[in-house]
Amino acid sequence: FHFQGDLIEFTQRYASLSHNASLTTYQPYLQVIKRVFFDFQETQYLMDPLKEKEILFYAIKEMLIFIANISPPLIISISSLEEMDSSSLELFDFLLTTIQNFPILWLCSTISSEKLPISSLKSAKMIPLSRLTREQNSLLIHSLYPNNCFSREFYSLIYQETQGVPFFTKEMVYYLAKEKKSIYQEYGEWYADDTVAIESLPSSLESLIVEQINHLGSHRHVLEWAAVIGEIFSFELLILISDLT
Repeated sequence: FHFQGDLIEFTQRYASLSHNASLTTYQPYLQVIKRVFFDFQETQYLMDPLKEKEILFYAIKEMLIFIANISPPLIISISSLEEMDSSSLELFDFLLTTIQNFPILWLCSTISSEKLPISSLKSAKMIPLSRLTREQNSLLIHSLYPNNCFSREFYSLIYQETQGVPFFTKEMVYYLAKEKKSIYQEYGEWYADDTVAIESLPSSLESLIVEQINHLGSHRHVLEWAAVIGEIFSFELLILISDLT
């Protein structure tokens, strides 16, 4: 989650949205954000970025409480805390700390909560999940490619390589489809090449990602420059330092 730009422009944008007939369902939620922002509009801290962030966090908090009260319970799912940037983690920590005694359920997945800078997670209930069984792993693949004609050997090959790690399984089949062209579609059904040698497949999630990056070819240096700049940057800056045209 990122907030950039002038605070007044932000409120005007949401004010115009609230008058859109196609967004009448969301109008009550937008009104909550508008009310919070206009309450602070005349303060002397209007142009202070830290104050703007504080007001924005408070507005999001009020909106979630409003939704939870009119349509309980409110269930918020976050697929991977590791993929959240620092601003989103800060907002998440703020919401967990300040929203209490409301019908809001947070469902979050993480590899290791100990490495995350979120103090409020200490009070969360941790539910450790085991790896997928062979059958569950096959069901995951089937959900990604319905109407498939994959053989048992193919399902077994994927499980042998990924060991039931869901994210690894998903990335592996996508890799086989996009890079290896071993998964293809004919007449509305999906097929897989059973002759793929296990030695030719990445042995870990890390090596799989590295191989995908290597397939970028001459464009790989753009990704490398982006990693050096940091989490947030403009397209103009990326063009300037990477000699893009």
